[in-house]
Amino acid sequence: MIVHAKVAKLQRYLYNDEFCRVMRHVEAANDEGLESYDLEIDRLDDDMKYDLIGALETMGYQVVYLTEEERLQVEIGDE
Repeated sequence: MIVHAKVAKLQRYLYNDEFCRVMRHVEAANDEGLESYDLEIDRLDDDMKYDLIGALETMGYQVVYLTEEERLQVEIGDE
């Protein structure tokens, strides 16, 4: 399988505990089969936030960035 560059780019943040926390949340939501979930991203720096948004969108998720709340609303599928 070929991994898209936007997804592969996230590997550079694996040293960051907060980024790993967010990714564990994504993994848990996917494992549970949730069709939508929220991610609190207030502790991530801007590069991490925008790279994560880009990767999720590339993988087919609908993402809404609520800037005031520092939160992402993630939904599976195209709507």
